[in-house]
Amino acid sequence: MRAARALRRARAAAASERAGSISAGDVAAGIGEPYFSRGRNYLERGKVRSARLVAPDNVEGLVLGGGGRVYRQSVALGPARRGRAPEIEGVCSCPMGYNCKHVAAVLLSVARESRRGKGAPAAAPAPDELPAELRRWIAGLRQAEASTPPPPETQRRLLYVFRAAGGGAEIVPVEAVFKKNGELGAHVSEYRHVGGLFAANFIDSRDVGLLAKLERFGGGRAGARAEWPEGEELWDFLREAIATGRARGLDARGAELHWAEARAVRFAWEAAEDGRQRLAARDGEDRPVTLLPFPSLAFLDPDTGAFGPAETDLPGRLAARFAGAPEVPAPAAAAVARELARATAR
Repeated sequence: MRAARALRRARAAAASERAGSISAGDVAAGIGEPYFSRGRNYLERGKVRSARLVAPDNVEGLVLGGGGRVYRQSVALGPARRGRAPEIEGVCSCPMGYNCKHVAAVLLSVARESRRGKGAPAAAPAPDELPAELRRWIAGLRQAEASTPPPPETQRRLLYVFRAAGGGAEIVPVEAVFKKNGELGAHVSEYRHVGGLFAANFIDSRDVGLLAKLERFGGGRAGARAEWPEGEELWDFLREAIATGRARGLDARGAELHWAEARAVRFAWEAAEDGRQRLAARDGEDRPVTLLPFPSLAFLDPDTGAFGPAETDLPGRLAARFAGAPEVPAPAAAAVARELARATAR
């Protein structure tokens, strides 16, 4: 036992000598630009939380990254060959993952301590020399420090896109990444989950309830064949989704929706230059609105984000059918007009 401990101490001392002799020039040669300069900047700004030798030829560190997240580094130092700097194999928990600015900052911290005459950080005791309870406690400290949540100004969010599709209305959950300035980034994709599990870290308690209801209404994505509730149950659900502040009109980059009072709406056929016709909707001030044919008809103002019940002079379900009308080709316009006259005759 004594011989084994002596051998470990000898190896650690040899590793300390090699690590302690690493210089800023070695780090520059092993890491390269621009990460060497960025790492030096991090060190000068006091971002290095710890830098220490934990095993032969291995340095571990914790570095405070942008926005307050702490990243963990594990760096293996290869033997220094004649006329050449030691090889650096640095793994980091940051998105880049290898020989990044955080690795450079940790090694530069070791080099700085060496220049001050303090030598390399002392080798940590071998794991089997620590009591099990103490090892678990230290592991918990490291895990807690390394799991700082990402900054709130750069984050993923779940959006709820209200739109018409396939003759009906749907609400599509969308995963989106927002920039630090609050703008929507390039990453936008439909959010899908499996087996009712909502494990993504951007899903909050309100989302769990809303997603579960969408699952019940239409298999996880409520579309034209969804079994939407009717009456107040429907309006309560729609108000709940809008109350998140993350409901959008027509697409993820559309206006943020807010609840509005019921609005009177009328239908009008509008013709394109080539003779195609579409059934458009306008409110009492003759402004165009989008109608979403839920079981109870709803309007959406794509310019202001206003959303609420739509009132027409047609029965509810018939109004919803009109709202889902497809575009009519020019040759079919006369036949469609005749059929509509028959269908709406009283």
